[in-house]
Amino acid sequence: EDVLATVVIKKRRQAKGLRLRVQDDGRVTLTVPRFFSLKAAKQFLLTKQEWIVAARKRMESVPSRLLN
Repeated sequence: EDVLATVVIKKRRQAKGLRLRVQDDGRVTLTVPRFFSLKAAKQFLLTKQEWIVAARKRMESVPSRLLN
């Protein structure tokens, strides 16, 4: 599975840094400042691929009743 293909990159004026989030359902969002380049965002994601995979596995192991 291509981890990066499923990541949503959001540019926000209010963002002061990078925020990588794995949601309960396994969706991944990277929020970046509006001036941040898409190329730099993708390079950052490449360095975080293992973390994303591990975080998704942790989410799978949490019973759904605890997430609601």
